[in-house]
Amino acid sequence: MKKFSRKALIAIILLWFATAIFAYPVVWKEPSQLSDLLLYVGGPMSAGIVGYLIKSAKENTAKIKHWSKEKIDSEESSK
Repeated sequence: MKKFSRKALIAIILLWFATAIFAYPVVWKEPSQLSDLLLYVGGPMSAGIVGYLIKSAKENTAKIKHWSKEKIDSEESSK
């Protein structure tokens, strides 16, 4: 799951850059279409990035709890 989410995040970022490059002719010819294009790309991108951040926060919280429990156990055993 960890590698999949990293690959998904990288794909989302690459899509954003590709859209920025390909959006230039669209915006140049029809500036009113910019908001539609940004909504079409930005909605899924926002959901993907927020999902990745939530998953990372949960994993980091679990790591911190595990690390603090190990530290407390090691301090108690050394006494």
